[in-house]
Amino acid sequence: MSEPKGIDHLSADRIWSESVYADCVSEDGQSGFIIRLCRYPEQNTSWLWAHAFFPEKLLAYNDNYLPCPGGITRVEEDDVSYVLTGKPAVVLKRTGARDQPLGARVICAVMAHPDPDAVNGPGPLSLQIEAELRPGHHPWRPNKYRSEWLGDVSGIIETVNSRIEIQGLGHWHEQHQKAPRWQVPFTYLTLRGPNLALIATAMKDDDTGFILRGSEMSKVISIFIDLPGKRRAFRFTLEDGPHLSGEIITTHEYTVPIYDQRRPGTLVMAVVGKERLSGCVNDWLIKP
Repeated sequence: MSEPKGIDHLSADRIWSESVYADCVSEDGQSGFIIRLCRYPEQNTSWLWAHAFFPEKLLAYNDNYLPCPGGITRVEEDDVSYVLTGKPAVVLKRTGARDQPLGARVICAVMAHPDPDAVNGPGPLSLQIEAELRPGHHPWRPNKYRSEWLGDVSGIIETVNSRIEIQGLGHWHEQHQKAPRWQVPFTYLTLRGPNLALIATAMKDDDTGFILRGSEMSKVISIFIDLPGKRRAFRFTLEDGPHLSGEIITTHEYTVPIYDQRRPGTLVMAVVGKERLSGCVNDWLIKP
């Protein structure tokens, strides 16, 4: 098999890719993890991002130049695993059907950097993450290529000198496609609380997302959000009539490398009326 070349030379090509994402954020937005693996099996290329967040620091691993073991994943089957073997190593496994998941499990071991703007490749610090995710609702399927759900998460983050148990609300996301990735500007939000949660993408001509209140789901049809900053106001228009507005407060900032740029990401808290939420907001090609 050829050596992996990374995502740079795939930036404009229509090539099958498989992206899977898992995260967990504590209620106060101070602690958590984010793991994302994207596989290009026909090109023997993968990229992996793994971040662990603590109140006083974060650890980060990025590598866009990894191999891609195995063939195309049968993404619509039950009990699917997305795997990267060797060093680094990651397994992201969904149990049950894509439209009726029973849960998911994450195991990840990398050598991380104590740097929010980590370079590609291994760092000096061992980082291991294991977690179980339990869905709190039926998946949101905006199209046949994409599936997302929110739910409870429990897990362990281990570093050289510590072993920390983490509990919070998390997000599981699978997306496969042939369209090139990272081609248009967007802001992507995923916020969760015990009574209110949302996933949404703001783009120039195609805002989309959903709001979850208990077991009731409403479709988002338009989004306003402030430009990136420590505090950001937002307002969603929903298909069934009412608006939802609030403020986002950044708790952690970091970046990941994409092509010749860095994509900003944040862990956040949010206030929506009497509700307190936590989660993530990411921007691509959005200038503050």
